[in-house]
Amino acid sequence: MIAMNVADDVTCAARSVESSTDVNYDADAAPDRSIIAEALRRLSPAYRQILLETVIRRHTLQVTATRLGIPEATVRSRLHYAMHELCRELDAARAVQSSE
Repeated sequence: MIAMNVADDVTCAARSVESSTDVNYDADAAPDRSIIAEALRRLSPAYRQILLETVIRRHTLQVTATRLGIPEATVRSRLHYAMHELCRELDAARAVQSSE
């Protein structure tokens, strides 16, 4: 259940990021919750933790850094790479889904 809630929040965050970067976001092409949940499970624990703190709990980078005991620049970097990896996992899931 937690993974499904995380999936919902990540989907919303991804939509926000995509809409704010002038990318044409196709809501019909969005992966379903189970695909997002599986993609999240495939991420490293460090990446999942960063997404949990920043996307789900909506903590600022500074608060996340303090909570995790790491520099704010590290939080920023991990968040960037976590979102990149999540998108990569979702692309792979879409490829498998479209070939079925």
